[in-house]
Amino acid sequence: MPQAQARKNAKLKKIAKKHESKSENLSAAASPRVNILGGGISGITTALFLQLCGADTTLYTDKRPDQIALQSREPSLASLHAPASILPHSVRSPHASTLTQRSQQFFEHLYSTALCGVRSQRHYEVFEAKQKLPSYRDILRAFEELPANGQGIANAPKRSEAKGIYGWYFQAFFCEMPSYLRHLYQLYQDIGGTISLGRLTAEEFLLQPADAYVNCAGLWSSDIFQDDKQKTRIIRGHWIKVAADRMPTDANGLLFSYNYHPTADVYANANGTAADVYFYPRTDGWVLGASRQEGIMRNNEWVGEQTVSAEIEISGLLVPQPIWELNRQLIKKLTKIDIANYNRRAYLGFRQTRSLEGPSLRLEQAPHPNVQLFHNYGHGGSGVTMSWGCAIEIMNLIRLRLGIDFPDIEPPAQIAENQYVLSGLYRLAKEYKQAKPSILS
Repeated sequence: MPQAQARKNAKLKKIAKKHESKSENLSAAASPRVNILGGGISGITTALFLQLCGADTTLYTDKRPDQIALQSREPSLASLHAPASILPHSVRSPHASTLTQRSQQFFEHLYSTALCGVRSQRHYEVFEAKQKLPSYRDILRAFEELPANGQGIANAPKRSEAKGIYGWYFQAFFCEMPSYLRHLYQLYQDIGGTISLGRLTAEEFLLQPADAYVNCAGLWSSDIFQDDKQKTRIIRGHWIKVAADRMPTDANGLLFSYNYHPTADVYANANGTAADVYFYPRTDGWVLGASRQEGIMRNNEWVGEQTVSAEIEISGLLVPQPIWELNRQLIKKLTKIDIANYNRRAYLGFRQTRSLEGPSLRLEQAPHPNVQLFHNYGHGGSGVTMSWGCAIEIMNLIRLRLGIDFPDIEPPAQIAENQYVLSGLYRLAKEYKQAKPSILS
């Protein structure tokens, strides 16, 4: 037997022995101990929610995304690159609307505090061809359809050459990145959550003592846990950050964002279908996107779809030209501001998803002979959108599979600064512990 396999088998035996002795004492423990792998938006939200539910949690991550500057162009932490609007885009799951709706309750509370980097703004989803209304329309606030005659409304984005525009608009929550991440990490530490820095293999992660293990490693999940590797795909996205010194508003003084779908001859995906551009203003700059190219990483090299439209070089990186030119036209019409007057920088971001056959989201217990292992990844571009809803489901799965109840706890009295934020989060966690069944079981 090769030495590497022998060492692996020895580690697995050690895991089995450790968990045999630990599981006998689970019912006597005051709080279940849960380890979470991955420090992006899914990992920190899951860790925070489980800690709010009364679990004793440790978050294992090789990087702290809340402490990494965007200027590093760090591609492996998709959470840093998120436009972070609360929309169930780019994910395939029969439960997407429910997961988003449950998350909305948490964003509603965080928005009401005005302390956590969550705001509300009008968002447009505009198409130059007629579209069916989205399945998630009932969970959106103040949802309105654009006129069926294609004329649009005042202050909706419209390309100069467009024959007509269709779609809808609504009030969307928006999370400021990386500010929102910093708040989540601070809240997690305020209520006793533990963070362990360092890169771990699957075996090393499962050797850390716990009653349950949650994999939220996202982009690199299939490298750590090999059972899903054949289904793993990566979405590569180009985007541009404009160093604007103000928050843009339309003619009515309203803050806004949009996704705009021109015809395919203007901007197309690799398969020839119409692609879209987006605009999301942040306090640290305006985010313009994007491309969505599916592929895999092989020896740290991209193998997959390529840009089929004309390209433009920005800060040494080639990006699809419509991301810059079309957004520039739309923004100038809406705000009278020419983004060419500002410095800009282009980025590449990578998001983990799964193959086009079946759901992209993996939210389930994984078969394992020795431990209670759960997966929470494959959100595509909807990691922020479904983060709290997925954390709720992980709590439900742990409770169901381990046959336990999470203890009732109260916010730590000494944390005055975040007391209002935490009291609402504890209340929501308590409601879901008591009254909301799993949608997956």
